[in-house]
Order: sequence, then C-alpha cells, then structure tokens
Amino acid sequence: MDAAIAQTDLPREYLEDTEQWVSGAYMRTLVEALARVAADVDETPDDDHEVWDVWHDSGREAFESSQLGPLYGVLKTLGTPAAVYSQVPSFAMRMNRTLDIRSEIVAPGRAHVSAGPRGPDDWMSTATVKNFKGLLEGIPTVWGLPLADVQMTWDGEVASYEVRHAEPIGLVRQSASPARWRCWAAWSQAASPGASTVRWSRCRWPGRSR
Repeated sequence: MDAAIAQTDLPREYLEDTEQWVSGAYMRTLVEALARVAADVDETPDDDHEVWDVWHDSGREAFESSQLGPLYGVLKTLGTPAAVYSQVPSFAMRMNRTLDIRSEIVAPGRAHVSAGPRGPDDWMSTATVKNFKGLLEGIPTVWGLPLADVQMTWDGEVASYEVRHAEPIGLVRQSASPARWRCWAAWSQAASPGASTVRWSRCRWPGRSR
C-alpha cells in the first residue's frame, strides 16, 4: 500500500481520515498505482488481468459482519435484499460522487443496476466495475443467503448488472420504513472514497506481502 501511495501526491494520513474526500483524477492515479504494485509490473495491467479480481473480492467482503461492524445490524433491519438493491443508487452515490447509478427491481428476486460516470470529467475504472459487481453479489449474505448471481456487461463507459438473488422466507413483501432508510443514510455518510481505498490494504495478493 505504501509503495502505491508514494506514487501519488497525498500522504497516507490524509487517506486514512474518513472526513476527507479525494478527486476522481486522484482515485485513478492511486488505483492504477495499486494495480501495478500488486501485479509487480511497470505498466498498468490490462482490463482482463487477474489483479483486478482483488477489487471484486473486496466488494464481496464488504458485506461481511466483520467489515460492516455496527452497520451489519442496522442493514439487517432494513427489510430484505430487494429493499437494499432498490436503494443502491442512494447508498453508492453518497460514498462516490463521480458515479451515476440507477437501479430497477424488475421482478421478485431480480434487479437491474447500471453504473457510469456522472460528469464528462469522471471516470469508470476496471477496479470500480469489478468492485461494484462484488458488492452486488454480497448483499444477500447479510441475511445468511447465498451470493447473488450477477451478470455484467461493460462497454468501457457504462456497466450494466443483471442481478438474481434469493429472499428470506416470509420477508419477501417486507420493506424498510422511511425512518430506517434515514438511519442507514446517516450511518453511510461516515464513509468516503479515501476510507474505502485504505480497505484495499487488508487484501492480500497471492504470493506477495502487504
């Protein structure tokens, strides 16, 4: 992690401060540096390089109780996975202001989610695309359900995700109250791109030390 940060113009202390934000341009610089360090190469890896799977796996792990901490219990009270999928745009865009995310519940146990850059100067990276896929897969695990099946297509700008997931028996029709969503929103504001980036340092690339 330190080797990658050294290739940027912000100190680690700034990135570890959850009250701070970073620009989309900085995130691109840092993500590409992280990929080069993890893959032990001089040039940024191609989109199909396995190093990007680190971001995918990190997304899946984000919904584990050990990662969510007190948020795990809060999230579980919101109702069902479908309720969370319907609010993905609100959650995600609170933590990443460079993305335009849309979600539609198309049928019980199915959702369509799309993600792309919000503005002309914003950027949708391979890391973001794969991390978001992992996040969508991990949502049902909060209720002890299997990972969602997520089929992804990406045209280099906008990523589309077709999600199929299980619902807890007896809770399919349950949805969270507005008050509970406000509670989650208040908790989620504690996150920032800087904080999310530092979580990457907890991942281990096979055959390499942290």
